[in-house]
Amino acid sequence: MSKTYKIQRLQAKHKAIIEYVLQGLGRKEIAAIFEKTPEGIGLIISSPVFQEELSRRREQLVEKTDEVTLTEQRSAMMNLQENQFKASQVQIDLLGSEDERIKQTSAMDILDRTGIPKVRQTDNRNANITLALSVDDLERIGNVTRTVFNKNLEVPAS
Repeated sequence: MSKTYKIQRLQAKHKAIIEYVLQGLGRKEIAAIFEKTPEGIGLIISSPVFQEELSRRREQLVEKTDEVTLTEQRSAMMNLQENQFKASQVQIDLLGSEDERIKQTSAMDILDRTGIPKVRQTDNRNANITLALSVDDLERIGNVTRTVFNKNLEVPAS
């Protein structure tokens, strides 16, 4: 036959035990604090009145933790929004740097944050390109080449 400990009303020591349970202490640790046996503490903890109050306190802690977390998140978001302009201005200022690498990095960061994907550089020095051009296209290209570079375009014979 198992022993039961029926609590009619929680006393100060029961409320103290609840606080220790909420802090994560085990039966042996709580028993040592109150100079009781771990079994005796176990009987108190398993009491329906104790369990009901323990559940209520856990819910309060969760609600309080949620409120604190929400407040911290709002504060962090406000801080980020307040400093967003400053960070943007720093990136813009870096575009004026004399160092080309800093300019390029800043430009890429700005484009990245606006959703424009990075351009990948490729080595096209040894690439062979085949184009199907009409005679009219070749004449236009030749005219542009002469105008821009003052050179005649050499068109291979077909």
